[in-house]
Amino acid sequence: MNTFLTGCMIFIAVLMALMIIRACAGPRFSDRLIAVNLISTMGLCEIFLLVVKTGEGFILDIALIYALVSFVTTTVLSRIIIRRDERGRRQRMAVKEWVEGEEEDEEAGK
Repeated sequence: MNTFLTGCMIFIAVLMALMIIRACAGPRFSDRLIAVNLISTMGLCEIFLLVVKTGEGFILDIALIYALVSFVTTTVLSRIIIRRDERGRRQRMAVKEWVEGEEEDEEAGK
């Protein structure tokens, strides 16, 4: 059982390394956010496997706090992304209206 848990921990660590690469290479901020969220979830899995392996129950308190902080961070960053996208959409619409107004002015001047 101990060897199996160690193997699982190594496997999850490799997956975490792959997610770090994905977080660095992600083309959009939302891709990076999802990768970081997966890294924190895998970190939780590592902590739970450590609890099972060592039999120390107090580590579960640390895992619960870690999960709560991870959830709040993901929620706040998602709100930031949504607001940034809405602001960018409004700016693009304003530029589009301005360009159309300039084209109409040029046509009226001809």
